[in-house]
Formats: sequence, structure tokens, C-alpha cells
Amino acid sequence: MRRRWLPFAVAAAASLLMATLAGISANALLTGRAQPAPQLKNVPNATLARLGISLSAATQPPYCGATGPAVQHGLLRPGAIRCAISTDAAVAAARRGGGTQVVEALLALVSSSRSSTIGRDRLSWLLVTQGPLAPPGPGAFPCQTPGGGWTACAPVRTFNRSQLVVVDAYSGGVVSTLSLNPAAAGRTPGAHPSRAGPGAA
Repeated sequence: MRRRWLPFAVAAAASLLMATLAGISANALLTGRAQPAPQLKNVPNATLARLGISLSAATQPPYCGATGPAVQHGLLRPGAIRCAISTDAAVAAARRGGGTQVVEALLALVSSSRSSTIGRDRLSWLLVTQGPLAPPGPGAFPCQTPGGGWTACAPVRTFNRSQLVVVDAYSGGVVSTLSLNPAAAGRTPGAHPSRAGPGAA
């Protein structure tokens, strides 16, 4: 007789646990909204405003700290219970393709007044990356040949490309890549949104 009730008891306990976790998650997000907006150390607020980006605080539910080992061993899918992916996973997503260095990572609720892909209050990782621009082609720096026979060329300047990469905190997909260079404000050419899931309502 006890065996007949065992599956129902397990199912009821699981349902109660999921409802409790959902309530904790909702309360955590509401608490996060009452906190001061987070700030990037390497990107001024004026630059974010120019890009149409605004940030709100996001607090992870208490149980998320215990899900890391389960995700690493493949027992739990990232984002399955509304917990953000790890910093390392976000950095790996931002560096996909190589050639860039991540100088800052920040978890926040991100809203965009220009990009419907980002939407409003999407839990995201913001990663500030830097990487070298493509070197200039031959003949970009003319040389002079004085009468002595030696050649003097203008020194080659190295320019860094600074970008703000928005990574969906649940799926790990790159939502958008924004240029932080003054001469190329806005979204970086060639960057395409990935399958990052819908933004938070």
C-alpha cells in the first residue's frame, strides 16, 4: 500500500519544491530592483546612455550557488531553474573566435531603447572586451628615402578595439555586440544575435 502512494508523494514534494524555488526567484528579482543600479568600471554611464543601454540590479536566488556542480557534470542544463551561467562560461562566450581579452564582467538586468533583441530587463552578462584592430595594408604609411640611401618610415600605431558584449545569462548566447570606440558607436558590423532566448518581461 505504501508503494502505491510513494510516486504521488514524490511528485507532490517535487511540485512543492519547484513552487518554492519559483517564489524565491521572483522575490529575489524584486529585491534586486530596489537596489542601486550596477555600474561598469570601464564604461562610463554616458557611453551606455549613448548606446541606449540601461542597467538594473539583479539578485540570484539563494539556491543558485548550489547548482554549479550539477551544471558542470551535465546533470542540470544551464538556465534550467532560472540561474545565471557562471562568469567563466560568459567569458568563454564573449571570447568565442579568439583575439580578444575580457577586462570586465558584470551581471545585471539589461534594457535597450534601440535593440528589440535585448528588450527590457533581460538578465545578462555584460563583458567589456579589448582586441587589436586589423593592421593597415601595404602602403598605408609612406616612406621617404633621403640622399644617404636609408629609408625612414612613419611608425605604425596600434589601435585597440573595445566592445561591450551582451551575453544572455540563461542560455549563454551572445545577444549583441556594441562598439565602444567613439568613431564607431553602436552595434559592431558583422555581429549577429544568436539563439539567446526571449528577454525578461
